[in-house]
Order: sequence, then structure tokens, then C-alpha cells
Amino acid sequence: MWDGFANGKGDFTDGPYEIQNPENFFKDTFYNYGFNPEVGSVGMPVAATIRATMPPEGWQIPLFKKLPSGYIEEVPNPIWEYHKYIPYSKPDLVHDQIVLYGTPNDLDDFCLKAQLVNYIQYRALLEGWTSRMWSKYTGVLIWKTQNPWTGLRGQFYDHLHDQTAGFYGCRSAAEPIHVQLNLATYFIEVVNTTSEELSNVAIEASVWDMEGACPYYKVFDKLSVPSKRTVSSC
Repeated sequence: MWDGFANGKGDFTDGPYEIQNPENFFKDTFYNYGFNPEVGSVGMPVAATIRATMPPEGWQIPLFKKLPSGYIEEVPNPIWEYHKYIPYSKPDLVHDQIVLYGTPNDLDDFCLKAQLVNYIQYRALLEGWTSRMWSKYTGVLIWKTQNPWTGLRGQFYDHLHDQTAGFYGCRSAAEPIHVQLNLATYFIEVVNTTSEELSNVAIEASVWDMEGACPYYKVFDKLSVPSKRTVSSC
């Protein structure tokens, strides 16, 4: 087990602070050390905050430039660049996570889809850490919960104190007793951060498609989860 701060020798790195493929948070190669003192991701606020804090020329959503590789490069307006906007794509590494829900039509559509991505990013970030809680990772600090100005990057609530969906993704992943899907292995994991062992518990798992059909359903019962541990049910 990794001991103490980082790898026990004082070695560590911070970050990353960019958009990620959600499954990457669960991979052993994502972060080398036990403790990460600073990691973050995207943090676009809701459309009302943009309109309240920026002039109309700042309401223009990014241009989505398709590259020969098939990836999309976001080209934000100058005001967003000044406010340190973190794109929701990383050409050649991460496909645009907003466009996965359809190319946005306007500011409202863009910010709504950004909230879906915010939720998934921060939930996966913390779930990836708890997936290896005390077996590799000892802890992580999020940078940051709130911007002291109208920044367009890593935040759980914006300059006007309105939560982004990243707040709710973090809250879900940080439940004392939490069931999660490991996005790298597709195993179901149970996280127990309480001081008591869980015994004789059951998990009901189902998969639903876009047509409302349920192609997979299973109950995992008689599970035991030690205190401060994460176990895989399948």
C-alpha cells in the first residue's frame, strides 16, 4: 500500500485540469502517486450566469472545428478566452464531450449540455479515486470549488453562487456508502467509507436502452464490504 503523502518519498504531481475521457479516471495509469494535492476539470456555469456577467458578445458559443483526425477543436470567443475557458474537447485525445449530446444551437443549449458533462466528469473523477481507495490512493483535493471571479473553468458553484452540475456529481460520488460502475472494467463496485463493515447487503443492477427496454438485470446479494474499503461485485 502507498504510505503517507504521495508515494511516501515526497514525490507528487498536480493536475490534470483538462477534459478527460470519463473511463480514464479509473485507469491505473491516470495518476502515479497516492495523494494528489490538486486536480480539476471543466466548469462551465449555467447560461443565466453568462448573461448576467458578460456583454452580449460574450454570449456566443464556441465554434466547433472538425479536424482531419475526426476530433473537434473548440474555438471560443475572445471574452471566454480571457476568462480562462477550458474546452470540452482535447483534439487527438478526447472527443468533444458536449457534442456527444448533439451540436448545441445556442447559449442555453450549450450550457445545458455542459452541465451533463460537468456531472459526469466530477463524478467519474472521485469514483476513480475511491475505486482504489487505500490500495493505491490515499486522498485527493479538488481544484477548485469556486472561482473568485467569473472564470469558466473548474468550479462547483460560479461567481454568483449558482451550483454547476459538477457539484452534484461530486456529491453523488462522495456518498459514505456508494455503488458505482467502474468505467474502465465495467465491474460494479461498492464503496464503504464508513467506520462500520457492511454485511449481507444486496445490489440491484439494470441496464436500459434508449427505447426503454431492459436487456440486463441482476441482483448481487449477500455481499460484505469492510470499513474504508471498495470491493468489486463482479
